[in-house]
Amino acid sequence: MTTIFTYVKVVLKIGQMEKFKNNKKITKRYFAKRTLNEMTPEEWVQAILDTNSSRKKGKCGENKLVHILKKQGFKEFFNWDDFLKTDYCVVKFSKKFNLKNVRENLGVKIKTKKQNKTLDLIIKAKDKILLCEAKHLNTSGGGQDKQISELIEILRLTEKNGVSYISFLDGKYSNILLSDNGYGDKIITQRKEINKFLNNSPNNYWVNTAGFESLIFDLK
Repeated sequence: MTTIFTYVKVVLKIGQMEKFKNNKKITKRYFAKRTLNEMTPEEWVQAILDTNSSRKKGKCGENKLVHILKKQGFKEFFNWDDFLKTDYCVVKFSKKFNLKNVRENLGVKIKTKKQNKTLDLIIKAKDKILLCEAKHLNTSGGGQDKQISELIEILRLTEKNGVSYISFLDGKYSNILLSDNGYGDKIITQRKEINKFLNNSPNNYWVNTAGFESLIFDLK
C-alpha cells in the first residue's frame, strides 16, 4: 500500500508540469501492469470500475430520455414552482427533488425495499405523473442481475392517486428480455416476473427506447 501512495505522490508532482490527461494515462498503465497484493484484491478494483461504469450509463440513460421528452415538447425544469405550474415537463431527482420533497409535493410513497432509494426522472403530462428509473445493460452477470431486480421492483410499486412507474431498460440485454427466445431459466424467470407485476399494476410500464417514445407520444 505504501508503494501505491508513493507512486501517486510522484504522479501529482509530474502533474504540475503536464496535463491531467497524461497523468491519467500513466496511472492506468501502472495499475494495468501491477499485480495488487492481498490487501487490495483485484476484484475490489474491478468492482469499483464496474460500479462507476454503471453510474455513467445510468446518467446517459437519463439524458437520453430527457432528450426524447424535449423533442415531444416537454420542458426540463430545476425547481418546484415551474414544475407544478407547467402541463408537460420533466425533472431529475436531485437535492431539490429529493424523496422527502417529492413525497410531500406529489403525495406519493415510493416505498421501495431499499430505504430512501431515489429514482431518476419525474415526468408530468397535465394531471398525470410518471416516476421513472432508467438503466442501460449489455451483458448479464451478478451486478446486472441486481439492476434488473431493481427495475422489476419498480413495477411492484403502486400509488393510490394513479401515479405511474416506468422501468426503462436500454441496451442489448433489453432486446434479450423482450424477445421470444428462451435464453435460459434466469431470463425466463425475469420475463415472468415482469409480466406478473405489469398485470398487477396496469398503470406501470416496462419500456425500451421505442416503447418510451411511443408512451410519450400517447401522453401528448
